[in-house]
Amino acid sequence: MNAQHTELKAQMKSMQDNMRKKLTRLSLQSSKSMECLKKQEEKAKSIFRFAEMCRKLETEEEKILPFYASSLTEYEENDIKQALYESPGHELADVCIHFSKRKKCLEFLI
Repeated sequence: MNAQHTELKAQMKSMQDNMRKKLTRLSLQSSKSMECLKKQEEKAKSIFRFAEMCRKLETEEEKILPFYASSLTEYEENDIKQALYESPGHELADVCIHFSKRKKCLEFLI
């Protein structure tokens, strides 16, 4: 009986030591995670501060149009405009007609 008691006591001590190690490791990992999150929070705050400072320095046009002017040359822009006004080719027109028929059919079914 006494041997069984000491064996159970040893098992319990072993489990307690194991749990203490796990708790210590968990605490250390938690601390590291908190430090990392604090660094990320500081980065995010500084990014927001820089964005606010940049916003104050923007011109009125940049505030309205947040994207930069086109980087295309005048020749490229003219090509794009010309392509928009061209009549579609035969194959493209057939695809568009086929698509519009399908769309109408789907709208009818819905």
